[in-house]
Amino acid sequence: MTLVPAGADWYAVSLRGSGETTLWPSVAVDFLTGCSDFKPLAEHILDYAEFHAFGEDQMREVARWIGKMSFHRLLTDQASVVERCVAAGSGSAETPVRLDAIGIPTAGNEARLRRVITTFAHNAREHGRPVTITVSSNSPPGRAADTAALIESLAKAESFGITLLDDEERLRMGDTLAQKAGVDPAIARFALSDPHGAGFACGANRNALLLRNAGRPYLSLDDDMACEMSTSAGLEAEEGMLVFSSRDGFERWFYPEYAQAFESRQGIDCDYLALHDQMLGRSVASFFARGANVNFVGISDSMLRRLQETDGRIVATFTGHCGHPGIPTSYYYLTYRKETLARLTSDGEAQYRAYLASGSVCALTPRMAIADSSLSPGMAFGLDARQLLPPFPPVMHAEDFVWGAAVWQCCATGFAGHLPVAARHDPGLGRGIIAPPLKGERPVALWEYAHLLRGILIGWTAPPGALDTAARMDSVGRYLCEIAGAPAKDFHEYLRWFVLQHESDKIAFMETCLTEEHDAPDFWRKDVEDYIEQTRHALAEPDCDIPYDMREKWTASGARGMIQKQIYDYGRLLMAWPALFDAARP
Repeated sequence: MTLVPAGADWYAVSLRGSGETTLWPSVAVDFLTGCSDFKPLAEHILDYAEFHAFGEDQMREVARWIGKMSFHRLLTDQASVVERCVAAGSGSAETPVRLDAIGIPTAGNEARLRRVITTFAHNAREHGRPVTITVSSNSPPGRAADTAALIESLAKAESFGITLLDDEERLRMGDTLAQKAGVDPAIARFALSDPHGAGFACGANRNALLLRNAGRPYLSLDDDMACEMSTSAGLEAEEGMLVFSSRDGFERWFYPEYAQAFESRQGIDCDYLALHDQMLGRSVASFFARGANVNFVGISDSMLRRLQETDGRIVATFTGHCGHPGIPTSYYYLTYRKETLARLTSDGEAQYRAYLASGSVCALTPRMAIADSSLSPGMAFGLDARQLLPPFPPVMHAEDFVWGAAVWQCCATGFAGHLPVAARHDPGLGRGIIAPPLKGERPVALWEYAHLLRGILIGWTAPPGALDTAARMDSVGRYLCEIAGAPAKDFHEYLRWFVLQHESDKIAFMETCLTEEHDAPDFWRKDVEDYIEQTRHALAEPDCDIPYDMREKWTASGARGMIQKQIYDYGRLLMAWPALFDAARP
């Protein structure tokens, strides 16, 4: 449905496919848009009445409109969604995946690189799986030769084919593909390096691996992973399938000291590649057709439409992680809800503070799950590159978080799959984590460049009926170029508007947490209130539009210029990527 305000207490409502517009009272619209979980209709009505303190006459009016909602299938039951999803995918054939390629992005840490290669190679060999490994490295100049020597020695020791893509090889590959595809070589160099000097270019390594494996599925592993699989000792296995969107679907367990995540784990002996084989490339309908218990959690309208109207495919699969959470600050812990929040706070304030400071966690979905772009941790994930997938932002942190949004927007039938297993993520004690309370001379809004780029991507709206991935990618790219191609003054005004809206939404969400988590302890509430207060005051600072992760390296004006340049060039890359990807196919 499409709805717009039509004066006080009324909305104009156009039902999709009806060709008509009718008037609805705001109370009916408010009730309908608040239904984001599946539960008995009587519970929806009772919860709504209690929240608004409605009397019998008011609820009779709501009930009258609920009948119309059900008639027009605006309210639906879970079984009907499953049935329509199975029907949408019933005519499609699928080719099972058997992963035999691994890609590893690295900045040349030799100890980590040795560990990730040897442990995953041993697991593959133990389960009779021959694999090839490609390492894309942007080692510092003084260590590039050492990285090359290590790869050569490991290739001999492990008897696996291991290829190294160093800076020179990546640029040579980019120039070759650009010429073959008829693409500006500068775009390919942007995809595969750091021409603007941003300083962190894991995404460039990921793009090289994506092009290297174009036309086949592969497993991507960060160099700080180790092949130790586990679940949390506190997790009870759950049967069936979880489906979620617009939220973080991980359950988390916390540890007061870094090493305890590894010591407390419940180990699993399995073929790690086969875990991803279970879901990668499969149709969503094939899982629903098995008749397993399906639990929907917080499903968005876009997720419902995609489930019921497309032949949905799982284009990326993710496992959870045990060890470092892969985020720069445990302020994000303050947003966790329900059971995870209870585990964070139930052992008292001293343990809570230790959890925030340790950088030690076990995070995973409690059962096999299908999701949108809400959760896309790039530590260890499978990619079905038999089909066109979008490029990663080449530079800045949390490129996996942005890529999840790019996949959802560009791949009209694409879904993420999550497996209820955690792999060891162990960058070591040196990584650390910034824990609240954050002390400083003035308040700072804790948001990152990735939040900006991801938010802009999510703001793009697909043209009507657009399902082709290449066409959508081109449209998204043009959208980014239009935003970032504006004069600097206009772009910076847009940037400030975006940040104000982003931080406003954050404050509203945190206030909702305070309202709904009424059993949470006072020390958590105090941290959340301080976080809200800091964010509120940060909005009045002249540089509130500068991401937290860009403040140390750039001045405010330098950061704004870098942001504009990176977004514009990523837009150009999205437009050129289908040609580059096709040129890379064998």
